[in-house]
Amino acid sequence: MRFKIKLTRTSRTKFLPLNYQYELSAVIYRIIDSANAAFAAFLHDEGYSAFGRQFRLFTFSRLDFAGNKIHRDRGVIEHYGQEASFEISFLIDRAAEEFIRGLFMAQAFRIGDQISSIDYLVSSIETVRPPVFQQTMHYRCLSPLFIRQKRG
Repeated sequence: MRFKIKLTRTSRTKFLPLNYQYELSAVIYRIIDSANAAFAAFLHDEGYSAFGRQFRLFTFSRLDFAGNKIHRDRGVIEHYGQEASFEISFLIDRAAEEFIRGLFMAQAFRIGDQISSIDYLVSSIETVRPPVFQQTMHYRCLSPLFIRQKRG
């Protein structure tokens, strides 16, 4: 199940490190941990097993900013707008939709490091419709994808 989480910038600071994904994943784990510490520990330490590998319950996209500029020389993103969003996907069924909504709604958190960080408030959560699968399709990844193929 996929959700679009909309954020409002609440801090005066406007800079995030270019590589903020680890910090965003830590925020997600903290939010899950606040609701269910044992479940969060299971996700972090073990995950789900399939095909002899460990997988986490969720994946997430990069942040989509309303108004931003990349400063490569400083290694930061300047978020000069007020709104941002990201999509998060969980390996759960529809019955857990309200649990996830309640988990994230109105959460306030900081993303970033000691030098560059921004405070956000979750302003809304929308359920993203599942795709309608067809015989031929084109895909666009929301986060990095790793594909492995064994050669004979």
